[in-house]
Order: sequence, then C-alpha cells, then structure tokens
Amino acid sequence: MKDITGGKSARSGRAMTDKQKKIAVVCTVAGVVLLIIAVIALICNIVSVVRLSARKAELERRSTELAAIIDDREELLGYIEGNKEFFERYAREYLGYVMDGETVYLPESD
Repeated sequence: MKDITGGKSARSGRAMTDKQKKIAVVCTVAGVVLLIIAVIALICNIVSVVRLSARKAELERRSTELAAIIDDREELLGYIEGNKEFFERYAREYLGYVMDGETVYLPESD
C-alpha cells in the first residue's frame, strides 16, 4: 500500500493541518483588518465628498451674488462714463475743484 502523505508519518501530517489552520487564521485576521481599514477609508471619502459638495454649493451661491454686484457696477460705470456732469460734481464735492471764474465761499469757523 502506498503512503498518501508523501512518506511522512501520520503525526507530521496532523502538524501540517495545524499549521494550515494557523495560516488560515492569520489570513482571516489580516483580511478582516484590511476590510475595516477599507471601510474607514470609504467613510472618510464620503464625508469629504459631502463637505466638498456643500462648499461647492456655497461658492456657486456666492458667485451668483458677485455676478449681480458686477452687473450693478457695470451699469453705474456706464452711467459715469457717459455723464460729464457726474465728473464735475464729484470733483467739486470730493476733490475741492473749482471751475474757472467761480467764487468759493467757505463758512466761518467758530
């Protein structure tokens, strides 16, 4: 009769089975640890995506507000560019300019 254990005794065949069990346990533990790490990484990525989506919505809202402000300023700029009276009034009120031939009256200080 031929030995199916490859010439090893029955005791060494059982030791191999114990060794295989230990390897299986180590592989299972390593697999579970890797699975836990993958789940944690997935959760972190989901949280990041949600946070970035909220930030994107906020930035889009702010962009809309700024576009409206820019439109208002462009209208004002169009008015200013075509209005000579605006420049004269601004120069008089804020820069203290006086037109040729004008007399300036200053209030008396107490």
